[in-house]
Amino acid sequence: MTEEEERAKIEQGVAGCLANWSSDLALEEALGFLRLNRLGTTQVNGVRTLLERIIGELERQDPEVVRAIKLRFWQGKVLQAVARELNVSIATAKRKCDHGISQITDMICVEEKRARQELVEKNLVDLPPQTHADLFGQNETLDRLEAELLTDSPPWIVALIGLGGIGKTAVANEGVRRILSTFRFERVIWIRNDHPLNAAHWPASAMVERLAAQLAKHLIERPDQLSINQQNRFVWQTLKAQPHLIVIDNLESESETLLLMDLLNGLANPSKFLLTTRSYQANQAGVFHLNVGELSPPAVKDLFFEQLKILGSQSKSAAAAKDRDDAVETIYETVGGHPLAIKLISRVLDVLPLSVILEDFRQGHHLSSVDVYQPIYKRIWSILSPEAQHILRKIGEIGDHDVRVEEMLSVFDLPEERVWEAITELTRRSLIEVRGSLQEKRYGVHPLTQRFLGTGLSD
Repeated sequence: MTEEEERAKIEQGVAGCLANWSSDLALEEALGFLRLNRLGTTQVNGVRTLLERIIGELERQDPEVVRAIKLRFWQGKVLQAVARELNVSIATAKRKCDHGISQITDMICVEEKRARQELVEKNLVDLPPQTHADLFGQNETLDRLEAELLTDSPPWIVALIGLGGIGKTAVANEGVRRILSTFRFERVIWIRNDHPLNAAHWPASAMVERLAAQLAKHLIERPDQLSINQQNRFVWQTLKAQPHLIVIDNLESESETLLLMDLLNGLANPSKFLLTTRSYQANQAGVFHLNVGELSPPAVKDLFFEQLKILGSQSKSAAAAKDRDDAVETIYETVGGHPLAIKLISRVLDVLPLSVILEDFRQGHHLSSVDVYQPIYKRIWSILSPEAQHILRKIGEIGDHDVRVEEMLSVFDLPEERVWEAITELTRRSLIEVRGSLQEKRYGVHPLTQRFLGTGLSD
């Protein structure tokens, strides 16, 4: 809906409210769609309260127009009587009423725009920061994801499926950002399934309980004051009352995902769930499956060049351009279109020769699919400063939540300047992920990085 269409809808609603001022139901039907009504008002007659406030503000600016409005609609006088009271012609009285409706509409539009932006920003705070200016080669996947999330019909669960490092989280993040301004959902909640270092020994049921507790924490102001059964009941009621979008990121095993479905199927409709998972049965009923595949050669080239630009190692000479083109071809032949691999390779080319890096990946191909990155991680580890190694290891050990700088300063026993230098180094090597808001940064690691740190190979 365009801005002009939205304004026309609001103006029609304002006129309808004024014409049916005595009916609370008519008022809610006319302007109940406003996002202003989602900003925490506790009054039963939210639309009536809003209009009374707006009209009160207009009265200080244009008292005669408001007088015409009140006579015509609040007191129910015909235009002839309004004109007589105002000592103007009937045509003038009508113009004043029409002008009043237009001014009320303009004032509501300004507040509605501000309310919508506020609601978008509230949801953005909970999302991971974007790691790319552009998700190269993923437009078709994003279009399909966006369309599925915006439907108000089954399936209520959407699963993004792909190998570790293929970009599932980035696709989910961008897909959610695309739909925020549609207000399809009352709220978007992002839950990251972090795995503690000993997670391999945990039953999948423990993961489900942990995720359920995280969801309750997002939806309940003081969950500790309620029993588990009360928390579950409140979450169910909330998700059934208004459509929410719950993103559960970083599911690793098929057993985790399948067991989680028992919980999600009971909570879904009208709320939706978006999962990112490495493995899942494609024939599972009631789930929309969307595979996130490897990047095409042109997309690999675009991503590689973007990463070189971030690293600051781009050169404009013709010889350098040919070297980059040759490098992209060699990289694609070795690692395919895996975004994480492209990022790791490009972020160490200022120190290591390409042949050495690619040999590490060739060695990794002899390992399992989850360990394929181990050799290149070990190589990058060898070029890190001791401070960066220390901080990266500590971040990996925490595992189940992101780390704030304050925690680093209190735990790592390093001067603040060295901590920031290490963070910059790790970010430059694409070994830590920056999360949080503009006001507060948190730092975590990719699940595959955490896996490397947990193997003992970093010792």
